[in-house]
Amino acid sequence: GNNAQIRVFNGASFANGNVAPARTFGKLSSPAINVASLFLDTAADRLYVGDSFNGAVLVYNSASTKNTLVDPDRTITGFNVVAGVQVDTALDILYVSNCSPNCSPTSAFTILVFDSASASTLNGAVAPNRTITPHINTSDMPVGDLFVDKANDRLYVAGGQNTVVMVFDTAHSANGSTAPTKTLTFPVVGNPLFANLRNVIVDTVHDHLYAVAGTAIFSLTNASSANGSVTGNAALAPIGSSFSAIAVSP
Repeated sequence: GNNAQIRVFNGASFANGNVAPARTFGKLSSPAINVASLFLDTAADRLYVGDSFNGAVLVYNSASTKNTLVDPDRTITGFNVVAGVQVDTALDILYVSNCSPNCSPTSAFTILVFDSASASTLNGAVAPNRTITPHINTSDMPVGDLFVDKANDRLYVAGGQNTVVMVFDTAHSANGSTAPTKTLTFPVVGNPLFANLRNVIVDTVHDHLYAVAGTAIFSLTNASSANGSVTGNAALAPIGSSFSAIAVSP
């Protein structure tokens, strides 16, 4: 994602230096979008795009053929600020993390859950089937990006404004004010203003979790059994820069 465009790099594992994308595409009609999060359903060749400007999720079928400006096949609306989008392709469930009215510390944070993610009828202003409000002790919790472990029906949620990753087992049935099954709390590294966790991704083959803060990327082994305060190795951001996202190939 690059602002209002989606850049596609073939042979990405070998790319290095100033490499031109193989394709670049974006939305044809107004309003302009901001690509804040992506999920690629490789088996169905379907791309889900979280648009943080317009509170929408854009869905492109036959994603591998898209080039230049082209409107999505579906646009799911009714969000405030989309912080993350993930699909459990085994159960065909769409999870969208949402900040209302924005992603400031005083916002309301929810995870909206839509069944039949691939259905053509999931289009426009559709009410979610369930709404998860992460809750710990007496407080509703902020959320950032998401990751779904589809083999285990497990949802990992980055803490957004906090240095935590919340883990929800039996994710497909979670609804309402919901306490996570467990919480992984990472240390504050570097400037506390940029130490909160933005993204989380799990290499499910090796049970290895990566949590992304602006100041560091944490690498945690045995993710399925870890709980509470954790450390994990950290890759530190160079001075004057910050991390914003990560992708992992097992």
